[in-house]
Amino acid sequence: MQNSSIHPRSQGQMANLRAAFDLFLNFARESGVITASDWLQMDEKSRLAWMREAVRAITEQAEQGPADSFFLCCLPSLVCRSRSKPQ
Repeated sequence: MQNSSIHPRSQGQMANLRAAFDLFLNFARESGVITASDWLQMDEKSRLAWMREAVRAITEQAEQGPADSFFLCCLPSLVCRSRSKPQ
């Protein structure tokens, strides 16, 4: 059951948020606003948070009925995509 104090987001919105955050982190690193070390720390925290959210969403969907196949197809790209090494 979803926490009523949190506004629910669709799977597409979550995927877009993840992609936008990745772009923001990469831009900050490439612009010199954050160091490569900072980028690695933030990226790892972000990846783990998104993975927890994905597991929560899948669990919730499983409790409510058949999982949305679009979301399950997008899951690997959300949490397990390849990364470029920071410069």
